[in-house]
Amino acid sequence: MMKIIGEVKSIAVVIVFALVIFKLQDAFAVNDISFDLRPVNSTSSTNTVRISFTGKQYINDLWFDDITKNNLSLDADERFVFNLIAANATGTQTELLNLWAPDERSSISEIISDNEIYTLNKNRYKQIQNSIFLAKIDFGEYTVFFMQHVFNEITSIVKTYTIKKVNDNFYLTGALGSDPIYNYVMMSYRGTLPQKKKSDSVIMYYGHVT
Repeated sequence: MMKIIGEVKSIAVVIVFALVIFKLQDAFAVNDISFDLRPVNSTSSTNTVRISFTGKQYINDLWFDDITKNNLSLDADERFVFNLIAANATGTQTELLNLWAPDERSSISEIISDNEIYTLNKNRYKQIQNSIFLAKIDFGEYTVFFMQHVFNEITSIVKTYTIKKVNDNFYLTGALGSDPIYNYVMMSYRGTLPQKKKSDSVIMYYGHVT
């Protein structure tokens, strides 16, 4: 009888421990992303197409200023996106070009080397007060990040950044820009993401995380 009780207690401890681990993981992210796709300009909730992705929808707020102040740990792809956004505000034209996939640099260099475009882009990113990770989706060999940029108390946008891994390094890519399925699906999912607000004052710190 005592042996049975002991076994029951052990099983209960294992179950509770498993539940705690699950809740801790769930507190940080939802790893299976699903949403309903409907025809353009349709508001009907019937006959929708259910789309599912492997990825991460961030539940805990991962603000850039908190990452910097608290030295928060990031995955390698998240760290690249963090540094990519900071580089757009402070980086040189060469540094920006080097963020792009090597096989795309020749086509993007003409845009980046345009001083007017470079200055406009830099000034726009400098206006960002804070940014936050909302979600990321794995799409074939690519990863699409959905980032919210906060400009002031009433103005923010959600922007996508598509990256890929080449020889163990991450790079920005525009390879999917002409893919109509990618554009429609990602735009549709972006519209489902709730934008976040930060209660305390925010000032963007354009640091570099390693």
